[in-house]
Amino acid sequence: MDIEACAIPGAIIGLISLLLIVFTCWDTVEVTNYGIKCNTFSKKCSTQEIYESGRYFIGPFNYFVEFPGTLQTISFANNNSNRALSTRTSEGLNLLLEISIQYQLKKSQLEPLYQTYNMQYEQTYIKIARDVILQAAGSYQAVSYWTERQKIVDDIKKQLNQEMQKAYTDVKYFAILSIDLPDPYEDSIVQTQVETQQKKTKEFEKLSVKIKQEIEVMISENNSKIKYIESQAQADAFNIRQSAQAEYIRDTLGAEQKAYKKLKDDCRFTNDELNSFIYYSSLLGKVKQSQLYVGVNDIIADTRINK
Repeated sequence: MDIEACAIPGAIIGLISLLLIVFTCWDTVEVTNYGIKCNTFSKKCSTQEIYESGRYFIGPFNYFVEFPGTLQTISFANNNSNRALSTRTSEGLNLLLEISIQYQLKKSQLEPLYQTYNMQYEQTYIKIARDVILQAAGSYQAVSYWTERQKIVDDIKKQLNQEMQKAYTDVKYFAILSIDLPDPYEDSIVQTQVETQQKKTKEFEKLSVKIKQEIEVMISENNSKIKYIESQAQADAFNIRQSAQAEYIRDTLGAEQKAYKKLKDDCRFTNDELNSFIYYSSLLGKVKQSQLYVGVNDIIADTRINK
């Protein structure tokens, strides 16, 4: 009985221990994170498999070390823990920059990242970013921050990404949020920019007047061409009408000539008789109720009116 009494609590304790061990064999990777499996005793981590979000059976005495899979932001500004970066331009003017950086960890290099920096990698990134930006920003003249701002951004981002890749991450975005130079210099820069814009405005106005004059000349030339085309078309139309009328007259005369020749042949007229016939025929159209008699020497007209 004593043995059985001791065996039952021991079995319960063993079952509970087994359940605890089984329960600890499971671990979860949060949404948007990556995880690598590490051993509690050896502290070694394996990247044979990079785990994405979900719940996994990873065996006893193992756990996940998680890393963000999304873009992470580092800011240097006066309103957060990382203050705005203060340096000098190449000519020695005070320069204060507010910066925003977005980086993304390399999924395939999470193990060396963890072995090198543990989970303090962002502090390393902040130091790298501060050193690179201060060194690069001081190599430009103050006026360049107005006239070549995008070029400066691209140059610094390229240099920063080269250094950050050595620390197992990529710089995705880099932006200069604000540029603060000494007030007198900024005022002179603003005045210079205003004068430059005014000069460009005047140049555009001159160009606009020139273009307007060229347009007016083009319109005048086109109007002249239109008038020439219209006059040429009218001349061509007149010539066509004249040619058509001449053709009509030519055809009419030809038809009359054929008709008179046939008449002469059929009636056996001499040339004088034909001319007389043509003459008297023309009079018929002028005298109402008139008749033409051929081959009669004396014509007697009865003018009596039947009552």
